[in-house]
Amino acid sequence: MATEFIEELESTEAKLLADITDLTEEQSKYKISPEVWSVHECMEHIVIVEVSVYRILCKENSDSASRIAEHDEIIGRKRIADQQADRSVKRIASDNVKPMGRFSNLTELRDKFVSNRKRICDGLRNNEFVFDRQLFMHPVLGELTKKDWLHFMIHHTERHRVQIEDVKANVGFSIYAKSL
Repeated sequence: MATEFIEELESTEAKLLADITDLTEEQSKYKISPEVWSVHECMEHIVIVEVSVYRILCKENSDSASRIAEHDEIIGRKRIADQQADRSVKRIASDNVKPMGRFSNLTELRDKFVSNRKRICDGLRNNEFVFDRQLFMHPVLGELTKKDWLHFMIHHTERHRVQIEDVKANVGFSIYAKSL
């Protein structure tokens, strides 16, 4: 199980980092429109969500009965992947995960993203996370197991990676980038 998650985490990390490599700070803050997040805002949102997922993974359940058997996903990889891939359905981020300028630049965001991914992968490699029947509430998906949260994190990052590609593909971004 851990190997599968680690491979997916490393794959989505590599794709996301490739998408933001060589962007200037000005490019990272380019907005197609006021209601569409910039690359910087997408990255901030991803980082905030993933740090929250790390905290969930670290939580231990004090109820020994729930540790008897590992609980499979409630929602599962496929349903989470399909739900996150459907960008025709716009989602409104909860206030606690909305980008608000918590990070000053793209380098800081990149470093925080990489370090958090590393500690999650290291935790999986070293069996530091207890996968039990404990459930944690997601504002849209409802109750999720830790495995569900890992699937969510992977596909959530991919959803916003595609959004970043859309921003970069916008004609205004290209014109803006050339004028710098």
